Amino acid sequence: MGFFSWKTSDTKESISNVYSSRGSKTVYLYLPDGKLIEEKFYKGYGVFGGLDVFIQLAKQNGFKGDVEYLRDMGIELDCEQKNVEYPLKFSFSNLLSYKDLDPAECCNQQGFFYD
Repeated sequence: MGFFSWKTSDTKESISNVYSSRGSKTVYLYLPDGKLIEEKFYKGYGVFGGLDVFIQLAKQNGFKGDVEYLRDMGIELDCEQKNVEYPLKFSFSNLLSYKDLDPAECCNQQGFFYD
């Protein structure tokens, strides 16, 4: 299994994980309801502040079901990124709002494989 990562919604910087040569820095997952989830030591598996972002993505887009179904749907929605009403949004800043951020793009380096 590989790592999951994204670019921040505002600065388009890669969210690196703790195992990478860059290490990790505090990043925030912005939720549509205005809440922020802080992650200080991202490990690369899609969990921010104890919250699985793929399950969260499925739930915030109206899906219901068991954990496995929600995670699969969240991964599909994240890869699709076309008709997603409430996409994932991340920033290294905690001073923004969900509505002002662009959808997060996937990071080709998976937050780990840097030159």
